[in-house]
Amino acid sequence: ERKSAYQNEFIAYNDNINTLSGLLIGQVKKNVFYSSERGYKSSLDMYLKGDDIDEQVYNKLIETVNDNMESLHKYVSLRKKVLNLDKVHYYDMFTPMVEAVDDNLTYDKAQGIIYSALSPLGKEYGDVIYKAFNEEWIDAFANDNKVSGAYCLSIYGNHPYVLLNYNNSLGSVSTLAHELGHAVYEYMSSKNQSYFNSNPSIFTHEVASTTNEALLYEMLIKNSENDQQKAYYITQYMDFIKDTLYTQTMYAEFERDVHSMLENNENVNTLVLNDLWSQLLKKYYGKDFEVDPLAMIGWSRIPHFYNSFYVYKYATGCSSAISFSQDILKNGPENYMNFLKKGSSDKPINLLKSAGIDLSNKKTIQVSIDKFNSLLQ
Repeated sequence: ERKSAYQNEFIAYNDNINTLSGLLIGQVKKNVFYSSERGYKSSLDMYLKGDDIDEQVYNKLIETVNDNMESLHKYVSLRKKVLNLDKVHYYDMFTPMVEAVDDNLTYDKAQGIIYSALSPLGKEYGDVIYKAFNEEWIDAFANDNKVSGAYCLSIYGNHPYVLLNYNNSLGSVSTLAHELGHAVYEYMSSKNQSYFNSNPSIFTHEVASTTNEALLYEMLIKNSENDQQKAYYITQYMDFIKDTLYTQTMYAEFERDVHSMLENNENVNTLVLNDLWSQLLKKYYGKDFEVDPLAMIGWSRIPHFYNSFYVYKYATGCSSAISFSQDILKNGPENYMNFLKKGSSDKPINLLKSAGIDLSNKKTIQVSIDKFNSLLQ
């Protein structure tokens, strides 16, 4: 079933692969043109300048993840063993390794889980969560003509609004925790900053939302009632780090390489893109992963590539969030709460640095990888 669903989806992309490669190459050429006309060192430089991020942060992320591929290879081998496969294919990467234990988490239950998971953040944070649940900040359930997905909209001087489509799954609880991370961040920022400094950058926003997800998994693992539950939560946390840190870094590496090829006037076409993608899949997933012909076109279905140099923010967000969550559980919430209240009163990288998160240092990214390894044990 997995295989046929995968083939049906990917064949449609494959049928249009030359058009899709033309679109992506066009996007990259546009970036190359604008960045050189505007006097930037590169397209990457142009896009990072918007958040005042040094290229070193981007490159350090890729370098640190590359130095730790062994962890992801081990994860793929574990998947192969647990699912009893000869080789792990792309379509085997998303099936749960352990059967779900909580398949009916009502919205009331979710609220209890979230209060409990975010309790290490203290009373001040908990009070805002209470407001969100009890003062109609959240449009929680799917209905006709409602947009899919989830997001948080903030309005200065008023409270933020959260939209989601809650469906009683653990994924939904995680999404709710994530969006509330955005909401509380916006609320704290606008309460403590002037209008001009009240809207945090996406770069730090992804940190605030992801920290809540990390705290959620930590609490679930710690409070699990039996081995089956614990195993399920551990695999969910591992998948979260795999999808956010490893996968998005792979995307970021692909994006950087395609841009640098075109900046150096190299010939790029469908075959070059397929080849680059398959090399990355082999490097990231290791010897137990099978790169079949359809997997090579995976690049063509990533919409984020049309929002250039964005995906790395998920990976840096995940690294920062896991560092924060460990600090909160060990030393209390004060440091983190101060970070939330600063809004956009300084460059994103400085705000994180003053809270002890230095993204130009490999150690910050290493914390997430160490967490991943400890879950793998």
